[in-house]
Amino acid sequence: MGYKELVIYFLANVLVGTIRSSWIGQFIPGRIRRGEISSLLVKPVSILSSWIANNIAEKMVKLAFLIPSVIATGYWLSVGFPNLNIWSWFLVVITTISAGTIYFLFDVIIGLLAFWLDETTWIMSLFIILEALFSGRVIPLVLLPLFYKEIAILMPFRYMMSLPLEILSNQLDSWHIIQALTIQTGYLLIAILLYRVILKHGIRRYGASGA
Repeated sequence: MGYKELVIYFLANVLVGTIRSSWIGQFIPGRIRRGEISSLLVKPVSILSSWIANNIAEKMVKLAFLIPSVIATGYWLSVGFPNLNIWSWFLVVITTISAGTIYFLFDVIIGLLAFWLDETTWIMSLFIILEALFSGRVIPLVLLPLFYKEIAILMPFRYMMSLPLEILSNQLDSWHIIQALTIQTGYLLIAILLYRVILKHGIRRYGASGA
């Protein structure tokens, strides 16, 4: 990666990191233990709807301030705007949305484990550490030693953050983009399935306990 690609990577890192951020998982266990989740279960809409709405609303406010700042910083550092074609910009948008969805669902899934576990903080902490190491959030995956880079390609964390940044900074050719999109789609489907299964069985356990 040259100077321009590296600067674009870390500036975009700020935006993508904000778009895909999620914090609901740390609050779900407390709501389950206090019985507050019952009010969400009786509503006619999905339990996920209120969490998604809250998540998106806060992101929109943050992005309204961040986007102009990031663009201005890019020009100040003399890198300008990424020179991508329409297809590449489309892929950046799609992979960013998918990355945010995967991260959000995994965050919720960890929170929902409180249906069975008294303490989920250690799981969330482990998730955050692994995500920081293998998502490209701290260091671009291309700069990792080959062994760790190959591990990162197979783990879900790359597809929660790094993939749109790699496309944005022109790190991938067409074949590797197709390969990465396939894996990201697979992890998205796995996350949706896990969420549905865990929520279904968690609610059943919750009801059986008389909460």
